[in-house]
Amino acid sequence: MGRKNLDCYTEADWREASGSVERILINGWPVYADCPVCDLRIQADLKRIAQVRGSHYSLWGADAACRRVGCIGRVQFVLRLRGAQGEYLMTAKAVR
Repeated sequence: MGRKNLDCYTEADWREASGSVERILINGWPVYADCPVCDLRIQADLKRIAQVRGSHYSLWGADAACRRVGCIGRVQFVLRLRGAQGEYLMTAKAVR
C-alpha cells in the first residue's frame, strides 16, 4: 500500500495496512477508544497495548473495558486516518 491518494483506499485496504499495533505505530496513525455507554473518547495508548498484548496484536474486532470510573461499557477502537478523510470503526476482524 503506497502513500498517495489515501482517500481512494477501501476499508479492506486500511484493514490490511493496520492489521497489527506495530503497523499502526509505524504509520503514526492515532487510534481512539470510544465507549457507546458513556460517550467517552480517549486516545488509545498503542505503546502500552503493544507492551501488554504484543506488537502483532490486532485491534480489529477487539474491545476493552471502559476506563471511566463506574462505567460498565466496552470500548470499540477507531482508526483515525491522517492524510485521508474519515475514520474506521475497527469492529471486524483484520484481513490477513
